[in-house]
Amino acid sequence: MSILSIAESRSLETLEFLFSEQKRLARAGWAYIAAYLIVCTGPYIYLDLYAYEKDGLYALLGLLSWALGYVLFVGLMKKGGYLAGGKKTGIGTYFVLGVAIGIPVVLALVVFVLPGLYLLMRWLPAYSRALVTSDGFGNAMRWSWQNTEPFQKSLSLAMIAPLSGYGVSMGMWLGYDFFYDHFDWTAYVVAAVVWNGAMALGIAWLTTFGIAAFGMLTAQKSDLDAVFR
Repeated sequence: MSILSIAESRSLETLEFLFSEQKRLARAGWAYIAAYLIVCTGPYIYLDLYAYEKDGLYALLGLLSWALGYVLFVGLMKKGGYLAGGKKTGIGTYFVLGVAIGIPVVLALVVFVLPGLYLLMRWLPAYSRALVTSDGFGNAMRWSWQNTEPFQKSLSLAMIAPLSGYGVSMGMWLGYDFFYDHFDWTAYVVAAVVWNGAMALGIAWLTTFGIAAFGMLTAQKSDLDAVFR
């Protein structure tokens, strides 16, 4: 039986593994997640309420949020036990990989949402792969594409929950944009809290999901054996 056939027949077990690994990572790295949510939500809320015309501040905060995303990623990898052999690359590779993945994903999202999400699902484990090997970002992307092939159904289903944060954030923002006249100050404050909080939560959750997917693909051996036994 091929690995594709095994993966399809064991999709429920694969989903259970992904969810349990995300839970384990969240418990182990809760301090990193909490710090990320606080730092990446509070300042954006303040800008949206009191300094929404300060484009420079938004740009600086965006850069800070990206850097904190890297800290969150490395922290969760470490707390999850994936860096026992140490880091092989640093923030430069993380940046280049983000550009290499981000451009086609964004272009696909602009054309139609589902192709962009599909590309994201296939390449998300590449971040973890690049951090623990010296193969380079291109090989990390190829490795991720090849190894996610048998697990597309399970990974697609498991990614729905992490993407919910983005959905809530965009839904709230679009609701405000379309029904601006119906929002008083209190409603606007609530909306700003929701769309910024949901976006930060979505990023943190998707980061956790990507690491969990990497853990499944690369074989924290005992876990994978349990999934496919």
